[in-house]
Parts: sequence; C-alpha cells; structure tokens
Amino acid sequence: MAFSETQYGVPLSTALKNVAKRTASKDIELLEVAVSVQTNVGGNMIEILQNISRSLREKHDLEADIQAKTASGKLTGILLAVLPIFLLIALSFLNPEYVSLFLNERNGRLMLAFAAGWELLGFLVIRKILNVKY
Repeated sequence: MAFSETQYGVPLSTALKNVAKRTASKDIELLEVAVSVQTNVGGNMIEILQNISRSLREKHDLEADIQAKTASGKLTGILLAVLPIFLLIALSFLNPEYVSLFLNERNGRLMLAFAAGWELLGFLVIRKILNVKY
C-alpha cells in the first residue's frame, strides 16, 4: 500500500502514516515514526530498520510465550468452573435424594446459590489474572 502511494509521489513518511491509520497497527506506527525522524534528522536508516525489526520480532516472541504460559491457567479456570456443574448432574443420577435436598429445601438452595456465587467469583478472578495486556 505504501509502495503504491510513493509511486504516485506521496512522501514515504506520509504513505506509512496513511497505512498506519488504515491498519491501526502499533507496529506500523512505530515504523512510520522512525522513518519520519530519520528523514527529518538523518541517520543510518539500515540500522534503524534492523533495530525496529529486532524489537518487533522480540515483541511477537514475547506475546507467543505469554499465550503459551497462560493457556494452562485458562484451561484450569474453565475446568474449575465447569466441574461443580458436572458433579451436581452426576450426583443427581447416582443419588437423587441427596441432590433433592439442595433443590427442594430453602437452605439447600441458599447453599447452591452461595457456591455458584463463589464459583463465578473464582472464575472471574482467574480470568482477570490471566488477562495479560502487552
């Protein structure tokens, strides 16, 4: 896209700025700023582009590493949220009298509501902890 614009006479920094606006990419924005500074101030363009390339590669490697490390925590959070529901269903088949106390008695319903609230809170806390912003 930037190449096409430069062929029509648009300066490279303006073309990169347009691409950054269209794609809303922080990486392209960084490239655009570096090219603008280099164009206005001067300097070694090759070195600047190599540094940006290395930085972006490291950033993407770090993002992949974070996703890999948080994947097991996300699975644990889902399992902890779903396990009590499956246990209640299994118990309703294995021992219906036991589960009927939770469903038919006021105190049983209160205990289920209390447990569901804590389950939801635990799930949300795990999700918040594992939601890493980079």
